[in-house]
Amino acid sequence: GDGLGHGVEAASSVESSAGGDPAAEQLREIAASALSVEALASYLPATWRRSRFRVVGLEKAAHYNGLEAVATGLKADRVTVQVQNEARSQLCVRRRNLELVDARLDEEEDPSLCQALQRLALCRAGEATREGVAGAARNWAQGLLDVTFAIENILVDAEFSDRAAFDEVSELLASIERRAVALTAAWPPSSDDHPQEDGGDKDTAAMVHWFGDGLAECVHWRRGALAYMLTATLAADRRPL
Repeated sequence: GDGLGHGVEAASSVESSAGGDPAAEQLREIAASALSVEALASYLPATWRRSRFRVVGLEKAAHYNGLEAVATGLKADRVTVQVQNEARSQLCVRRRNLELVDARLDEEEDPSLCQALQRLALCRAGEATREGVAGAARNWAQGLLDVTFAIENILVDAEFSDRAAFDEVSELLASIERRAVALTAAWPPSSDDHPQEDGGDKDTAAMVHWFGDGLAECVHWRRGALAYMLTATLAADRRPL
């Protein structure tokens, strides 16, 4: 199949439109989160030496900011990258210092990851209306779930040696519920369209309302399973030989 092209220009148009309008503000926040999820793709071997990232936010080595780089692997809680400059400089950076520019993935080889990145790109191009935000939020949530699932599998295989990545994934999963609550605050449901509370849990009801029963259940299951696997791994490490 053709390689997956991927750009970040849509985020700027969303940011420029924000300014008191709840729809524009929600889109801006969703777009910002989508960029952070995309940066997590640097954790996945499928993107190494293929996908292009942009170096951002470095302080001590600020002269590298804005340059493109390819991920080459992991080192503790950081990503090793080769900067695409004349010197082919080697850096070890945090994931937050990378922005995905072009995934360059084969849709036949990595269909799930390609679709996830496509969803994250689409969520930054929504219209500043309630319906546009709802669609963007659904694409963001599904893309987030797919990318983090791939990372969870790596974390489990590595026995959670990278706690920073675990914390990032856990925080992103929790952010889906918080996004649903924020959307409900921006657009309170009418009496004819009120989410049914699930055992008195208004946050879960908000997720069901905006994302559907299946996705809400998936979020709860994923968060619980991830916490259980970490606890089980730590408990096993403490067993006497």
